[in-house]
Amino acid sequence: MTQPTPPPQPYAPVPAQPPAPPGWQRPPSPSTGTVDLVVSWVVWVLLLLLDGVIAVFMLLAGLVTGLTCGSTSDPAAVCSGAHGDVLWITGMALWVLMLVVTVTSLVMMIVRTTQNRKVWPWPVGALGLVVLGTVGWFGYLAAVS
Repeated sequence: MTQPTPPPQPYAPVPAQPPAPPGWQRPPSPSTGTVDLVVSWVVWVLLLLLDGVIAVFMLLAGLVTGLTCGSTSDPAAVCSGAHGDVLWITGMALWVLMLVVTVTSLVMMIVRTTQNRKVWPWPVGALGLVVLGTVGWFGYLAAVS
């Protein structure tokens, strides 16, 4: 009795890796340190808290500006012309920017952690962008009021 022939394989077999040359060692992969992760998460939580404080401030500033505009016979400098609308719109734009930067930094922190690479530049950079945007918005607020 004859042996049945095996069916043909639909793919070629994977060739074996050649052996490493003698004396060769794989370079060590960089590892994400505990300090890096702790600092990154602490900075990210501070960033999240700053986002919340600024969001509440934007809401209150919008309500106060909306309530005070037109309530007296002499309009405030913030209410004159389109400044009230621009202030509200730029405040909302800042808050959306802060939200996008915070979520992006969280995603990149997770990606960099899985890649075993440095994580701290992402939350620190995000915090820097949020602080820069907030200082700019408060500078605009001070300039128009």
